[in-house]
Amino acid sequence: LRSSFAQDAISILTTSSRKDDSPLIRVAASTDNVNAALVLWSPQVEYKFGWAWKKVHTYRPYIEEVRRLPHAEPSKKVRKSKGNHTPSAATAVLKVLTYLAPRHTEVLQSLAALQLSNSSNSVSYSTLRDECTRKMLTSSDTNLRNIMKELSDHKIIGSERDDEGIEQMFIPSTIALQDIIDFKPKQATKTV
Repeated sequence: LRSSFAQDAISILTTSSRKDDSPLIRVAASTDNVNAALVLWSPQVEYKFGWAWKKVHTYRPYIEEVRRLPHAEPSKKVRKSKGNHTPSAATAVLKVLTYLAPRHTEVLQSLAALQLSNSSNSVSYSTLRDECTRKMLTSSDTNLRNIMKELSDHKIIGSERDDEGIEQMFIPSTIALQDIIDFKPKQATKTV
């Protein structure tokens, strides 16, 4: 039903099915993407649907996204290394990346690039913070911590303290670092 043909057909059905000026067919939909209208429909199809947009927060976690991510180990600890990534993990992570804010994706790509260039398979938080500041991705430590928290909630990154007590950030071994670095979010195109 996501094809443009199907969406156009449904929109025509909803606008054409009227009896006594009341619609016979109604469509209800929800999305958690603020750019849904730009991504899902052309302006003509969006107009035919005649959506009534309501902002309703559920404050629920992204359970469905996280459920699709493979778990490296049964424990809460996430495994780290450069190899042994699985195709399903890469696919799931790339799917999650399409829904994350671009800034989150850029921070994750910076971590992946640093981790790929580092032989210890993890990167100190301060190194990541300096890199993100240099690239002007984050303006404060709090901002970066919030981004890292969300990425951690999605099980895309992990963290631990090394022997010296320094916080180390890493992307689990089930995720291909190069896939994250090469990821380009789809740009929404608006047709007139």
